[in-house]
Amino acid sequence: MKKSEIKKSDFILEIGTEEIPSGYLDGAMDNLRLNAKRLLGENLLEYKSLDVFATPRRLVLLVKGLSCEQIARKDVKRGPSYEFSYDKEGEPTKSLMGFMKRFNLTPKDLTIIEENGKRYVCGNIAQRPKKTVEVLKALSPELILKIDFPKSMVWDESLLKFARPIRWILALYGKTKINFKLGLLKSDNLTFGHRFLAPRAIKINDVSQYFNSLKKSFVVVDQAQRKKIILDGAKRLVKKIGAGEIHNIGILESIKYLVEYPSIFLGDFDREYADLPKEIVVHTMSKNQRIFALTGSKGKLLPNFIAVADGKPKKLSVVKKHYEGVLNAKLKDALFFMKEDSMQKLSDRTALLKNVIFQKEAGSFFEKTERLKSLCLFIASELDVKADSREKLNKAAALSKVDLTTSMVREFPELQGIVGSSYAQKEGYDREVTTAIYEQYLPRQSNDRLPESVLGMILAFADKFDNLVWLFLSGIQPTGSEDPYGLRRNANGLISIWFNLDTRFRLSLDKLLYESIKLVDKKFTLHPECHGYEAVDEWHSGGIPPRERKTENKGATGVNPRGSTVSSDTLKEKLRNFLKDRFRSIYSDSSRKDIIDAVLSSDFDNLADVRKRILDLSGMPRNGALEEARIIIERTSNILKPAGVDLTEVDRTLFSDNEEGNLYEAFLNFKKGAEFLLNSRKYIEFTELFSKTFKEPLNEFFNKVRVNVDDQKIKLNRLALLKGINMLYTAKVADLSKLIKETIQ
Repeated sequence: MKKSEIKKSDFILEIGTEEIPSGYLDGAMDNLRLNAKRLLGENLLEYKSLDVFATPRRLVLLVKGLSCEQIARKDVKRGPSYEFSYDKEGEPTKSLMGFMKRFNLTPKDLTIIEENGKRYVCGNIAQRPKKTVEVLKALSPELILKIDFPKSMVWDESLLKFARPIRWILALYGKTKINFKLGLLKSDNLTFGHRFLAPRAIKINDVSQYFNSLKKSFVVVDQAQRKKIILDGAKRLVKKIGAGEIHNIGILESIKYLVEYPSIFLGDFDREYADLPKEIVVHTMSKNQRIFALTGSKGKLLPNFIAVADGKPKKLSVVKKHYEGVLNAKLKDALFFMKEDSMQKLSDRTALLKNVIFQKEAGSFFEKTERLKSLCLFIASELDVKADSREKLNKAAALSKVDLTTSMVREFPELQGIVGSSYAQKEGYDREVTTAIYEQYLPRQSNDRLPESVLGMILAFADKFDNLVWLFLSGIQPTGSEDPYGLRRNANGLISIWFNLDTRFRLSLDKLLYESIKLVDKKFTLHPECHGYEAVDEWHSGGIPPRERKTENKGATGVNPRGSTVSSDTLKEKLRNFLKDRFRSIYSDSSRKDIIDAVLSSDFDNLADVRKRILDLSGMPRNGALEEARIIIERTSNILKPAGVDLTEVDRTLFSDNEEGNLYEAFLNFKKGAEFLLNSRKYIEFTELFSKTFKEPLNEFFNKVRVNVDDQKIKLNRLALLKGINMLYTAKVADLSKLIKETIQ
């Protein structure tokens, strides 16, 4: 059967569950989409398109135009060598006949290949393509089990793990049921409508019936359609009351996953609460009830809101009254707390932070604030921030955590930063100070915006960096899928801020770590020689005897209350590796994996540089200068690996061939011109100059000069020259020997 004649049908897989948290669904859909594409490709199944949908109660995979069987393929089996396959008369030997019999081959199925200068006979073995129904039966359970969630649960004796209990599975290929078991469940062609409006089972006889059948049962499966319904309805209500705009439209991305059949309505709250700081009112609406706040034409908050209900409530007035009651109660509490908090100035609350613990080993938020002030000023100095801005930054850092002592934040912990900024604004602090206090926690999540002000970026950066250093120092690290302190999210935010913060200057990871370690003087004393740190008596104030202090050049060790020893070098290595893993995660979809590995094997002291190198090299053509540079690095690396050469000065008096001198002159000339390109972060131009400079002289050198000669001085001198050339690129840009050759050519 010709490829164009293979029959095709649509495949649908629906995983019906209890309500899944809205924040889980984007990641779950990405998992399902990527795994489906991968598994279908690996199983040689062709399809026209692939889509993924989600509601609170279901995850749905739709594959359109899926072929009814696998693509026919042939496996190549290597047989005996050519010299043992045929006799002098050209007839097959017993060895070849045995190979052909074993795999049921005919002479037409044989080919000759050459490997490492030796020829072999190979057999092309036709594989019987499997039916799609058969493949999907084995593939579907794997698709479900590979969906990853921040947290999963077990709900029955099968010990199956998922975000929420799975209640049904629908699997259809055209009109054919795909039968399989998952835990205690069996797949079927049954689905269920809206939990309250149409809870009965719905039989789906054909994939084409699925979406319409569910729509009739009050379920809009496509999240994009639900989003449009909500947005269109909200715009109509905004126009109806003459409001300026929806202030917190961003929560729409969450709301679309909270409902299966959206109904939009307008509500009100008491006018007296409209005078509360806008940020507090809007955050209360967004966080607690997922409702839209409205502003007038001049940006002032209106005493109205727009909410979305799931389904078509028979008594919408009752639902509206409930929403209004909850919101008014929350805002009443907020007004009370704000009046209570206003009796004490923010600056007077600083001492209260001594009673608020940041983390057991890291001490109180008062100590953290002192570290932030120092770290912020160091970063500001590195970035050449003006003196008046540094003073404002110091105020922002000093006030950054004081709202943790307020009644408002104790009642609404999610408002930290927002409350501090609002209170500081009411007390008349400079706008740059209040903005930095507000932005210090940004980004709070993966899709959140980044700080926009310079002071906000510095304070947020310092806060996140301090979190990483102290939690790693305390022995707290993410393990597997567990990350209770949100360190991965923290690191992602720090890296993103670094990109925007360090545009003209160079922030050094080593310097930042050194400054952070210096700030632990109440717990450790910094060793002047090895830049490590030792435990001091204050650390053991609980009566624990101090351990032996170590002062080796590898980095002194300190003892934390958990009883584990940590050296500065170990801390640096762990943080560096952790940040590298975050880089791989951030760029895994947008850049070639081998480029990422090559760059991360090189200098990792400035993260903005690392990003620029990844993007620049990923954007270069797969041949040309990048390929030529790769060959230069590969050839020099191959000869240096077994030698294990320590880089030494090249002695030109030991040159005995013109090619050595020419290569050395190219090396010296390149160093002069390349420094400017590196300092300017022009990595494409640097790569082009590197390949142009060394391509010809290195070829001449390898063609006419023997490196591994008996004279050790000459040999080491030549290796030192090659290592110098190699490290010009690998030390500062990337180890191109890690690039996969096939992807470049």
